[in-house]
Amino acid sequence: MFDNVWLLDLVSLAISIVVLLISITFHEVAHGYVSYKLGDDTAKESGRLSLNPFDHINFSSFLLLIIIMAIGTFTNGANSGFVMSLMSVMICFTFAAPVPVSGNSLKNPLKDMAVIAISGPVANIIIALISMVAIKYITLWSMPLLSGASFPGEFFFYVYYFTIYFFSYMIQLNIGLAIFNLLPIPPLDGSKILYRFLPRNVLITFVKYEKHITLVLLLLLVFDVLDRPLNLIGNSVFSGLEFVVDLLPPRG
Repeated sequence: MFDNVWLLDLVSLAISIVVLLISITFHEVAHGYVSYKLGDDTAKESGRLSLNPFDHINFSSFLLLIIIMAIGTFTNGANSGFVMSLMSVMICFTFAAPVPVSGNSLKNPLKDMAVIAISGPVANIIIALISMVAIKYITLWSMPLLSGASFPGEFFFYVYYFTIYFFSYMIQLNIGLAIFNLLPIPPLDGSKILYRFLPRNVLITFVKYEKHITLVLLLLLVFDVLDRPLNLIGNSVFSGLEFVVDLLPPRG
């Protein structure tokens, strides 16, 4: 069925793009919904409570991201390097359109902004958890069929393979999005959480130098300085979610 490797890669690329759109959409909708519940209807009035992915992305960045993902997929990463890293980092900051929030509509701006900020990463962690649960039960149901005498055929195998790929990539991407966005560096969600706890004079200084701090973050990402610590945190989060899933029946 998938004798041609390029066809296998094409389906994998399509699944990766769908996963990215779903993940970004729920991240942004979570921001907008929590903002709305806290008294600010800016996101709702702007149509940002929609589950339509294209209401939450910058289309030009989306097209560029597809090109980068396609190059990585069809060359097995052969063209990755400094330029690719730089392009990927720039897209990370321009791909999703930030949900508009009006601090004037919030009762406690700093506290409420922190709650709004953390809602996006929380949504990603929930998606990762649901995906892990899905893999557990899909595998339990499929393994007897795949390994038994009544093997249902090649089509079933590829349905199983791409389903597991879909949820596996969903886990990886959403844990990554959650951790990355919780970095306490502007313009990421973590900076809004940090603002909640900074003394006023420190907060003023921090905001004053936001652009410089963001530039430092970009350089750290381009030169892979943050790869190791982010991977360590990601593995810890994965292990924590795996522990929760293992508590579900059947255990063992």
